Amino acid sequence: MGTDQSKTNTKFITTDPSGITRCSDEFAKKLFDSYDLDRNQSIDAEELVKALTQLGQNMDDAAIEKLTSIIAVVDENENQVLEFDEFRNFLYTFLNAKTDDIKSILFFSYDWDQSATIDQNELYLILKRLGCTVDQEQINLLTKQVSDNVDNTFSYHEFLKLMAKLGVK
Repeated sequence: MGTDQSKTNTKFITTDPSGITRCSDEFAKKLFDSYDLDRNQSIDAEELVKALTQLGQNMDDAAIEKLTSIIAVVDENENQVLEFDEFRNFLYTFLNAKTDDIKSILFFSYDWDQSATIDQNELYLILKRLGCTVDQEQINLLTKQVSDNVDNTFSYHEFLKLMAKLGVK
């Protein structure tokens, strides 16, 4: 995928032609280390606000609300802080998800490989997070009904169609 760095504020952050923004792992690690002020290998909400301000984000009330929503999803071990992998995933989600749309936050936060698609395993985890009880056969059926991709992944648009089909608002 090509990058359009004219839309970014640093060479370490790229936006591809489809509008997906990513941070390099190198930049994410440097940012993580520089804001892990107490060197405990995790970043709390206060440290996150400083990191995002450095990225050029305006941290107004709406941004802090978005930050809180995303942390709740990407904090896999639910310890109220982000370790590096959670932080990397947080950056990707924060840069791409729509502020007030849980479906958008779920899509980007479970897109761990930052491919801009959700695979069947990621879909299973999202549905489980939403309280749905599904098995692999049901996931396969949903995939056949909604996904146009031969690799059984869901684009963001297909994911939204699936969420509508399941009645998720």
